[in-house]
Amino acid sequence: DISVSNTTSSSVIVSWNTNISSNSLVQYGITQDYGNSAGDTSLTTSHSVTISGISANTTYHYHVASSDGSFSATSGDNTFTTSAEGTVTSFS
Repeated sequence: DISVSNTTSSSVIVSWNTNISSNSLVQYGITQDYGNSAGDTSLTTSHSVTISGISANTTYHYHVASSDGSFSATSGDNTFTTSAEGTVTSFS
């Protein structure tokens, strides 16, 4: 299972597990063409990738991929939505 946590207006954490130690890659974008990626080349079975610098109040498509050189797995398309930016309150 893939989980999305700590969603803010500009970042999100995508996590998943594999049964073989492998690298971590998340491809993401506002369409299924993705266009952006984030990841880690360290081999692990517990994957966690932080995506930052993304836009507030926006739905993104993403998929995850893991590989150890001989084993490779890619998820299907998923989505997450970033939260709206906080509001500024002025005091008089």
